[in-house]
Amino acid sequence: MLPIALVWATLTRGRVVYDVHEYYSSYYVSKISAPKTIKTLASKMIDNFQVWATKRIGGANVVATAMSVKYINAGAPVSISPNFPLRKAYDKATFANDMERFRRVIHTGTLSEPYGMKSIVDLAVLCEQRGYEIAIDLVRRFPNAHQEKLFVDYVNERGRPSNLRLIPAVTADKIPSLLTPYGIGLSMITKTGQNDLAVPTKLYEYALMGLAIVGTDRTAQKEFVEEHAIGRLCGEQDIEGLADAIYLFSRAEQEQIVKIEEAAALAKTKLFWDDGPEADVQRLLAEIFPPAQFDEAGNRG
Repeated sequence: MLPIALVWATLTRGRVVYDVHEYYSSYYVSKISAPKTIKTLASKMIDNFQVWATKRIGGANVVATAMSVKYINAGAPVSISPNFPLRKAYDKATFANDMERFRRVIHTGTLSEPYGMKSIVDLAVLCEQRGYEIAIDLVRRFPNAHQEKLFVDYVNERGRPSNLRLIPAVTADKIPSLLTPYGIGLSMITKTGQNDLAVPTKLYEYALMGLAIVGTDRTAQKEFVEEHAIGRLCGEQDIEGLADAIYLFSRAEQEQIVKIEEAAALAKTKLFWDDGPEADVQRLLAEIFPPAQFDEAGNRG
């Protein structure tokens, strides 16, 4: 179902900013067992309702530029706010000053089947079989107990690779410190739901902290890596290609490391919340909720 707040605000004609940080139409139609034509129609209906409702109630704050077009074309106020982190958390963060960090791999996102947790296990198994001297750490972040059990069962089924371990989750402000010892970040999202359109938050974190990115070649993820980071993306079934990428980065020479760190320095000029999204959201809020006007007697207009 669509967010209840949007439906309620539409019925009551309340003034609301609709925060659209998911590709809801893609997500919901992925749950429908129906022919492609029906799914396409359903997706358009969801999109059209969101735009129509948003124009009636106020405006939208969307996560990506591509999502803003329909709102703009309909004359609905809109702001764009990617999930950039706050600059403050990264001000004092530095890269680990040793070559060994490229033998340490991390995955900071949710562990679930849509986010490629089984592929990560397969990757760890193959790296161990090949004798690669790398360690893969996964932040313990499961969406539910069912996915956690699937993960544990699959790790046991694959022989519990010794190069794979779970580490505690940390708050967002601690992510830079967590990433400091690592040189490679994983993002293994699969071709499902909205994943071809989404840029996982962990990609911003990896890019800002100078990690090479290894992952699946989802459309938006690929575009992000090409613009903001150094990495190698492969098909989600290409575990050998992903293992090759980790191996090559683990043996990175100084010239490539310099390129990775230069990309991180450039990312720090573009990917902070403070440098764009914050001001755009403030503009939208001022447009939807203008400051109260008072007459000379102090009465609110």
